[in-house]
Amino acid sequence: MINYRHLTLAFIFTAFLLSAIYVANFIRPTDIAHLPTPAPQPTVIPTSVPTGPGGWSAFRNDRFEYQLQYPTASAYTVSDSTVSFTNLAPSFNITDFGQSTSPDPLYDSNCGTSLTDSTVVDRPVTVGSLSGRYLVQKEGVLNLFHYCLVSPKNHLIVIKITYDKPQLPSLITKVIDSFRFTADVPPVVILAPPVGSKVTSPLTVTGTAPRGWTFEGVLRIYVEDSRHQPLAGGPIYTKLAPESDTTVSFSTTLKFIPKSASGYVTIKNDNPSGLPQNDKSYSIPIKFITN
Repeated sequence: MINYRHLTLAFIFTAFLLSAIYVANFIRPTDIAHLPTPAPQPTVIPTSVPTGPGGWSAFRNDRFEYQLQYPTASAYTVSDSTVSFTNLAPSFNITDFGQSTSPDPLYDSNCGTSLTDSTVVDRPVTVGSLSGRYLVQKEGVLNLFHYCLVSPKNHLIVIKITYDKPQLPSLITKVIDSFRFTADVPPVVILAPPVGSKVTSPLTVTGTAPRGWTFEGVLRIYVEDSRHQPLAGGPIYTKLAPESDTTVSFSTTLKFIPKSASGYVTIKNDNPSGLPQNDKSYSIPIKFITN
């Protein structure tokens, strides 16, 4: 009598043996030896809105080559050559009027009218390291404040603010004092930690970088020792931003063990080409608090 159970088991064993022989013909030991070992993947920490001390963010306009810092609680819109900030004053606009035809661009008509009865103040002013003109005029119940500056490309830049008091509050003057032309500043802005500050692990690093430093939204951030050797860090995803924005925001928290008394926070571009000539980096010095 035929034992069908034994016959079935023999059939399954034969099929398994033939399959093993078939696979063995295509995968040899030498092939297995040359299979690449998967590289360990750095931990990617999701980003959030960058905040420096007091909850400040950075704005950079590469088209007109200037940048400033503003309260994160505020917001801005960009229209042609004007950037408008909300929640700071009834109006807060920065406009690039292009190259002026006036003998003295600071007295161009776009920088307010000449001295009139409505003029309260008209004097030189320094914004950051820039010399300019400061003009205050009455406009009904409001005061109209002008800060007129000339860019390295000889463009007239006017910061125009309306406010209901004769003096601007310290919050607004802090925004204005942070104004810089990008020819004078690095492309990366690190909002936290401050330059030269004493830090401990874990350390949160926030700021902004040019969109061109990223590839598919990835940027590289490191905590380094005094010899620029990485203690922690790797690639992170930057905060999503409209394609029209020339900068991206980043925020990440890194855990590390100090190996020296001082070190650096370093931002590096994501360079998929691997070519050294395409590498970019920016560092600030920090001091480690050790037990």
